[in-house]
Amino acid sequence: MASCALDIVAEALKTLEEKCSVLLQTDKGNELLISSKVACQKLLQQINSKDTVTLTDCLQGYAQASLDFTYVDENLLVEEEFSQSSSDERIRKVFDQFDNVIKLATELTPSQNLVDVLTPDLYECILWRKGALLYMYCSCVEKDETRAQSSEFMENLQKGVGFLQEMLKVRIPLTESREEIEFNDIETLQLLQSGLFSDVHVLALMYCGEMCFWYHTYAKSATATDFDAKSTGVKLLRDYINAVKGPLSGKGWNCDRAEQLLKVLQDT
Repeated sequence: MASCALDIVAEALKTLEEKCSVLLQTDKGNELLISSKVACQKLLQQINSKDTVTLTDCLQGYAQASLDFTYVDENLLVEEEFSQSSSDERIRKVFDQFDNVIKLATELTPSQNLVDVLTPDLYECILWRKGALLYMYCSCVEKDETRAQSSEFMENLQKGVGFLQEMLKVRIPLTESREEIEFNDIETLQLLQSGLFSDVHVLALMYCGEMCFWYHTYAKSATATDFDAKSTGVKLLRDYINAVKGPLSGKGWNCDRAEQLLKVLQDT
């Protein structure tokens, strides 16, 4: 079974390596593409030579190689402000690559927890990149009133919030008190107890809050769903503001925009 599973991962690695090679023909020297290609080649060599390599190692390596590969076009999409007619298709391809990582990890290790297989860092990164890309895309679409009233826009907002909320739930907030673990940095302890393990976690709160605000703003012209953007947005924006005014006070964060959006949501 393990050998068969490795063969399946090997096919995925070959496909990704080929994609890197194609892009490197016109983007020579791109370090991310080179890194992704080399990682695929090394893993394939280990699998083919019957070296001691585990299925988990291969899945994690494939996940990291996928993150490097997709980051190239993710950056281009943001730089172009999603202005190209092919933007939607390119976003879909980025998501397809991530989804294939999740699919393989889920199907090939059915008895294991997905987070344990991919590690919290890699799984969070995949969810963050999906949610953040949709946030960036929606922030551009929102400037066009006609496109902002489309069902596709509303769907992307809901998906974006979903990805980031899932990311925020990957790790369990710290439950121990300062006295129990002899923690000297009280501000960091407060963040960990709130489930905020990095700057990305804090930023995810703001991105979610803003996407909920947009959804609530344009909801009247969209098909009704079970997504309660108002209450979700209020909670996430409050969490962001509490973090910025609390343990992150004086550390370069700003909550002016969050407070503005929160007030509008509460008043409507």
